Amino acid sequence: LIALALFLGCDYDTKGIPGVGKELACRFLFEYSQCEKSKKIRILDYLRTWSTSTAIKNEETGLKFENKIRKLV
Repeated sequence: LIALALFLGCDYDTKGIPGVGKELACRFLFEYSQCEKSKKIRILDYLRTWSTSTAIKNEETGLKFENKIRKLV
């Protein structure tokens, strides 16, 4: 729920990510929960790497909805 709130906007970041709606955010979270990576890295820790690593922002991750969201960030 925290990750969903960060995508859509919440008290901490009222804007969220422009262009990311509830459907895209939910699809990404579901896709992430189904991948092997989610068993090793919690979602909030994984999202934190998005803002700290420009190299990761530019790489194709293989997760369709993640790549869509990263283009909007």
